[in-house]
Amino acid sequence: MLRADVTDEAGLGAALAGLRGRFGPLNGVLHAAGAPSAGMLARRTPAEADGVLAAKTVGTLLLDRLCADDPLDFLLLCSSVSAVLGGPGQSDYGAANAFLDAYAQWRRGQGRPVTSLGWGTWEGVGMAAGLTARPGAPAAETGHPLLRPVRSEGTTRVYETVLSTADSWIVDDHRLMGHGLVPGTAYLELVRAALADQAGGREIELHDVLFMTPVIVPDGQRRTVYTTIEEQDGRTRFTVRSRPGGDAPWREHATGSASFHERGPDTVRDLAEVEARCEVTEVLSTEEEIRRRLGVERFEEGGGPLRFWFGPRWQVLETIRTGGRRMLATLRLDEAFLADLDDYPLHPALLDMAGGVFRLHAEDPYYLPLTYRSLRILHPLTGTVHVGVDIKPGSGGETLTCDLELLDPDGRLLVRVTDFTVKRINDVDALLEQIARTVAEAEAAGGDTGEGPRPEATGALAALGEGFGETDGRAAFARLLAQPDLPAHLVVTPQDFGALRRLARSITPALLARELERLAPLGGSHPRPDLATPFVAPATEREEAVAALWREVLGVEEVGVHDDFFALGGHSLAAVQINTRIQGRFGTELDLRDFFHSPTVAHTVRLLAGSGGDAGEAIEALSRDASVELHGVDGAEGLHGTHEPDGLDDLDGLSDDEVEARLQALLAEEAAHREDQGDQE
Repeated sequence: MLRADVTDEAGLGAALAGLRGRFGPLNGVLHAAGAPSAGMLARRTPAEADGVLAAKTVGTLLLDRLCADDPLDFLLLCSSVSAVLGGPGQSDYGAANAFLDAYAQWRRGQGRPVTSLGWGTWEGVGMAAGLTARPGAPAAETGHPLLRPVRSEGTTRVYETVLSTADSWIVDDHRLMGHGLVPGTAYLELVRAALADQAGGREIELHDVLFMTPVIVPDGQRRTVYTTIEEQDGRTRFTVRSRPGGDAPWREHATGSASFHERGPDTVRDLAEVEARCEVTEVLSTEEEIRRRLGVERFEEGGGPLRFWFGPRWQVLETIRTGGRRMLATLRLDEAFLADLDDYPLHPALLDMAGGVFRLHAEDPYYLPLTYRSLRILHPLTGTVHVGVDIKPGSGGETLTCDLELLDPDGRLLVRVTDFTVKRINDVDALLEQIARTVAEAEAAGGDTGEGPRPEATGALAALGEGFGETDGRAAFARLLAQPDLPAHLVVTPQDFGALRRLARSITPALLARELERLAPLGGSHPRPDLATPFVAPATEREEAVAALWREVLGVEEVGVHDDFFALGGHSLAAVQINTRIQGRFGTELDLRDFFHSPTVAHTVRLLAGSGGDAGEAIEALSRDASVELHGVDGAEGLHGTHEPDGLDDLDGLSDDEVEARLQALLAEEAAHREDQGDQE
């Protein structure tokens, strides 16, 4: 192996001379050098573009000249389908490869055996080898029945879980108001599975777990949730999200962080001592007694406004020993379901019921899980679990908090929980309204019914990015070299190229934005990076409205009015996404060239204000209408307006398009009113 920079004539010439000195004249040359590109043309500097162009252009010219006296059977130039199809952020890379295609045809006319090979992506090798987690690449397989890897980028991984009452006992056996309800413990099991490979056999501890909006799964529908694992500020963080469909915003269901601990000696409790510490005053040992003391009848049909139903996997409570603040319960999973433990080491039903035992002392029947301060997983759960419960002083009324230890039949510690808190449902009517809205959204969305994704949802960008595995790529290359004659330009892809061309021609900024919206989110909000620009908070309603869009798309917790879009982590596709949202919400499309001239919130507001349309008034109106409070309804989400101007007093449940239509109607009425006033004057 000889090393040389193909753009350095002296170095390349010396390497070729050394090669000829050992092996004689060259009989074939394969030029595969290249540099990848990423970024909007408006933000590319000449130096950056030159770095991408040089290997293909200068390198080709020098190779051809320095090999002019060699009896070449072939000079193969490795081009790319990007030269024909283009691609977002690929302007200079497409141009560099288009040069190879044109050069090969020109040299063929002069009798030189030059061929330009327009390759699709070779996944994991060649230029793609350095992209260890290129956008859209799948994360590692987990082997978990509910966790499918969908994306990996840098230190962030995203996994998909599809739930339906027809296919999953987790929601079929856990129902609220007749609909499947994803238990909070299912999120913990998904996170555990997503972290298992990273843990590498170490103990996993989840910290500061917070439950937010619930996921309702009506019969005949399916719900897709996404578990995101990301590294932030040296910590591993997780978020579980979903999106109802259409243009609805992403909803967060659970967040927290994780750490890993080397395994030490097992902790084993003496069960007799655990029971003695409870100072038992009451023993519940029959199903009837347990149901009566837990007030199960209040959850069942006709017992109260909220109706919960739990299937056979939740019927695990065998005995409860209680003595004031301490309790010891025995849970036993039916033998018919023991095989679950092979797939679900943190069995959602067992863990859910372990956390529900201490509600025996609750003043109110309606509580939903709120937080876990810490949940440390030392070993998988077993079919029989003893649960030691220590209720924290001050628990009662609004919240109940306890510590839990889950032990196997021999007293070995399996899971330790610190500060598990449940919160009382104060506004049952609001929760019922939220459930009704969620079910209505599911029916209106219509695309998440278990019948598979819509054709358009498969993703044009993903289809265009598919390429060769190494084995198929090698086989294609061998076939090429075996041909007695090659044309000047040949495209080599595993897909039908006519279909790829039609797909590439269909891509528009609007389509890109829609596809970005469909992608599983790569991480939640994160702190504003350390910028040279001092932070200046939005001072006007217009600035706040635009900054809110940036925060939403970029996932940055704070956006200053003078912060550079790209310094905040923005990229070309995110700019297209923001522009599409601005057009949809404010009725005005930005000229991206003007935006890139000074990509800040302050400059964007000035551009919108000077657009000549009603964008400025639209921003003000939407800013006023955005003056709402989000109230967590014990895991549900209620939207209550604090200011509702005439004509916009009932926005709950409306889609973005419906809100926009109503806004445009109000603006038209206002314009007509102004015209009438002008006529009167």
